[in-house]
Amino acid sequence: MNHHLVLVSVVGLALAPTATSQSISTTPRVSTVGSGSSSSLATCPATIDDQSSPGSCINASTVPTSGMLLPLGPEFFVTPTGEVGIGTMSPITRLGVDGGALPGIFSSTDAIDVSAVTGWATATTGSGAFGLYGESDGDAGVGGLGWATDLTGATVGVSGEADSAAGTGVFGWASDTTGGANSGVFGESDSPVGTGVFGWASDLTGGFCSGVYGEADSPNGAGVLGWASSLTGTTVGVSGQTDSDQGTGVLGWATAATGTTSGVRGASNADSGAGVEGYATETAGANYGVYGETASPAGYGVFSGGDMGATGVKSFIQPHPADPGKEIRFVCLEGDESGTYFRGSGRIVDGRATIAVPEAFALVSEPQSLTVQLTPAGGRAVLWTEGESLATIAVRGDADVRFHYFVNGVRCGFAEFEPIRENRSFVPEVRGEQFGTQYPAELRRILVENGTLTADGTPDEGTAARQGWELRDAAATATHHPTPPVPDSKGVRTPQTR
Repeated sequence: MNHHLVLVSVVGLALAPTATSQSISTTPRVSTVGSGSSSSLATCPATIDDQSSPGSCINASTVPTSGMLLPLGPEFFVTPTGEVGIGTMSPITRLGVDGGALPGIFSSTDAIDVSAVTGWATATTGSGAFGLYGESDGDAGVGGLGWATDLTGATVGVSGEADSAAGTGVFGWASDTTGGANSGVFGESDSPVGTGVFGWASDLTGGFCSGVYGEADSPNGAGVLGWASSLTGTTVGVSGQTDSDQGTGVLGWATAATGTTSGVRGASNADSGAGVEGYATETAGANYGVYGETASPAGYGVFSGGDMGATGVKSFIQPHPADPGKEIRFVCLEGDESGTYFRGSGRIVDGRATIAVPEAFALVSEPQSLTVQLTPAGGRAVLWTEGESLATIAVRGDADVRFHYFVNGVRCGFAEFEPIRENRSFVPEVRGEQFGTQYPAELRRILVENGTLTADGTPDEGTAARQGWELRDAAATATHHPTPPVPDSKGVRTPQTR
């Protein structure tokens, strides 16, 4: 058998993990290698003496092996100032990991009340501290991705919490300015009751905190984008909720002083969809399904680019001139046409008078739609017209008297308006649930008489089947969004209650 000596330099060596304990000795040791007559002596440097097994040497290997020393290199490196690098010899953080084609860091846990990854920036000042920070250079990459894959339960893709009065639960910034369809924050959840992105600003002191805040510098970017891609169900692109008696569920603010900006903009491609829907659920008080206000005297509190409908009255409201506890409401005059009108007074002279049609009326009215009402004033007279046009109206009378006139027309382009249409406004959707409780009793009586509802106010399923209306079960249409559990500042998942 060959005899040999083992001498390993200790310059640049690190211990790979091992089940045995090692310690450093400052005294060189000579140990026996081999057995019997063929044994030989090996001189062990003091720094690789295995104290748990006296007389044994610890070998080194460039391949990470349990129980062997590993030279410092790209696989594992420690800088003179203590930064540790895995896969890199130039770590720029306390722990730097370069995974190459593999994930840089992957963490998992089987415990039900802890976090696989917890980031905690404990500094109480400064704006550059991040509990978790993610960045991607890919043109389709994601700086931080949260994915709750469980298909049941109140799962959370990404959850953020800010306890500061000026803090932000989740902050996303899409800084590209080239016009790409970037997103400040993007979240996704596959659970039927999950949340793609959930943010909670818990400060109660009145600071301008945000549960979710998004910002985009791109001219076509979106600070916050909500997308409900399911083609069925009562999905919600963006949902906002407030429990404060002075709070706002969703606030949109377009700060530009020029241009056609929108504080809140909604769009729907469905044939029965709503671009923006507001629902005030309180059954008492002067609440608002949708409320709009403008500070400009030439602006519109609410503007409709198409037809506007209402199941109730359409009114203007102004203060009572003598009683501050009351207001005055006048309702619109209803008719079966899109009518126009103007009125005024004139005088018959030598049996004749001419009414000049106002330019604005002539520009918006159909020429064949005119009707004229004449009322003598100050004396008896028989009055009639001898010709009506959008320029003038010729009036004749058997006595020279003052008279009042009222001229009606039909708006251009709306002469074929049909008042009786297919029912799309009184279609119940939920089986066994009372429909139209916000309507007056007389209107609900009509819905019972025409078979839309049964006597107890719930949908008539026979009528629904004949009309092709789809009724859903109440459980499938619940609008309650359960509050997901939110990680606390130490990474323990704690169910939050409000």
